[in-house]
Amino acid sequence: MKELATALAAAQVLSFRLPMLWAMSLSPTPARRAEAVRMIVEKQMTVAEGLNAATLAAFTEWLKVMSGHGLPVETMSARIADAAVKPGRRRVKANAKRLGRRKRI
Repeated sequence: MKELATALAAAQVLSFRLPMLWAMSLSPTPARRAEAVRMIVEKQMTVAEGLNAATLAAFTEWLKVMSGHGLPVETMSARIADAAVKPGRRRVKANAKRLGRRKRI
């Protein structure tokens, strides 16, 4: 269910942002440029957050294995993957909400 909600939010964000990018390319204003920069920077930050979360989750799972409380590899991999994509899910939903409130491009 999380995947479907994230996919719908991503489609909504794209439907808002593509016209914004088009408008920015035709008539750049400071506000449009700021939004374009925000689009790029937030993706970089999301990737960094996801990598950090995945690293922390992998280290935590490794500590569990070393202490004798480890889970099957499939469960560990799923937890690490979930940690990696959680920042992206959070940002996509926040962007869909924020961009949905905008009055104009």
